[in-house]
Amino acid sequence: MNYIDKIKRIIPVGLLFIILSGCSDWLRVDPVDQILEDQIFSSEYNVQTALNGIYLKMGENNLYGRELSNRTIELLAQQYFNGEGAGDDYPLKFYVSNYTYSEDVVKNIFSVIWTGAYSTILNINNFIEKLDATQGVVLQNRKDILLGEAYALRAYIHLDLLRLFGPVYATDSTAFSIPYYTEPKAVLRDRETATGVLNKIIGDIDIALKLLKADPVITEGVMTAAEEDLSISQRDMDPFYRNRNRRINYYAAAVLKVRALMYGDRKEEAGALAKSLLEESSGIPDKFPWTSSEQVFNSNREDYVFSSEVLFGIYSANMYSNWTNDFSPGITRISRLLASATSNLMKIFDVTSSIDLSTDMRARHWKVYQDAAYMVNYKFSRSYYETNVWYFQPLIRKSELYYVLAECESNFVYIDEVRIHRGLKTVAEIKLNAVLDTEIQNEYMREFFGEGQLFYFYKRKNLSSIPNGSPGSATISMEKDKYIPPIPQKELDR
Repeated sequence: MNYIDKIKRIIPVGLLFIILSGCSDWLRVDPVDQILEDQIFSSEYNVQTALNGIYLKMGENNLYGRELSNRTIELLAQQYFNGEGAGDDYPLKFYVSNYTYSEDVVKNIFSVIWTGAYSTILNINNFIEKLDATQGVVLQNRKDILLGEAYALRAYIHLDLLRLFGPVYATDSTAFSIPYYTEPKAVLRDRETATGVLNKIIGDIDIALKLLKADPVITEGVMTAAEEDLSISQRDMDPFYRNRNRRINYYAAAVLKVRALMYGDRKEEAGALAKSLLEESSGIPDKFPWTSSEQVFNSNREDYVFSSEVLFGIYSANMYSNWTNDFSPGITRISRLLASATSNLMKIFDVTSSIDLSTDMRARHWKVYQDAAYMVNYKFSRSYYETNVWYFQPLIRKSELYYVLAECESNFVYIDEVRIHRGLKTVAEIKLNAVLDTEIQNEYMREFFGEGQLFYFYKRKNLSSIPNGSPGSATISMEKDKYIPPIPQKELDR
């Protein structure tokens, strides 16, 4: 049974858990639902499917299935062309790209993100509380893994809420940001300072790392191979604990800690942890190998997401319908999320005449549209043959560690390591007087398209201007207010 079949098998029970604990009001759990929840936590199978339900909820459009991966969050980062038409043609694209946060369509989408995220956190808190209280339902080593994933997921979502809705940390770390929920209670919590929230995020990650110390990914690897290609010990393992890159495993939690430390400007700690994770003894270089050019350029099974390098990604059930609705050449140009002007892409990929001339493997998923002035992205389009990258939305990948080290140690060597594995020469071989910060920024633009990391990078660096996705000027100014989307008014009014 492949991964997709397993996901489909667990959807009913997983969604049952979400429906029971989410209800119409995401902060209410009715008594009758409580009885059913207790029944769910009476067997290991149901516990597993309840956790899978949380992953599925994260993969919905309001979170990492769309808005926090390749649409709203990328519009904020100027990843798409927005140079024609008015707000009536594609109001979300137009107003988000212009940071017009006063428009209802913009307020609504950020409210959807906020509510979806905290609804999911409520489910996580419920899962932690219920599972922690069980005795003998799940073996202790497995119980630790399940709880470890839940704590890491809680930290992951809170971190993105902080990075999105919180203040610019570099200048306002003591300003109020978001509430941090650790209990499944119908009680609204006050917003906390950004520093306070970040400390709680790191605290949850540390708990997760302790609980995940026996994660099978450490000894067995990711285990994405077909059944017949697994080792005897891997075949004997409960299939739930395979496909570890589809879950927030030990290594992913460790990289999440690096990400959190960097956001808090704790670069010495972040750099030290990143360096230790890239040592051969850590297991990451071996268990998450670089994707080869053969895997990317195989016309039948193109791996545009470089799946072998992804430490954590989720199942995105709507990935291909979203691509059809947002990117496909079959829809009108004005309704499509096109790349910023082709001239911008050529600059990013260091070519002067055609992006097709780039040897960068990451340029492979950009294809010319009509007059060649604009390009369509095929990174998340459906390949003809079923592969391990079907419905796979990356959230944490190995290359992030190299960019962290490049920044922390002010050293091009870490950027060059990624470039070499993308089919490129080192920076020094093609550029004189290259600026490290510029090269790191270009790498983020190339590496994380459709993965929602670029806007957070800009915000963390508090850049006063960023590349403009629309023609007219090369950059767009970024005042502080543009970096802070609106928290739902009902949250502010209470």
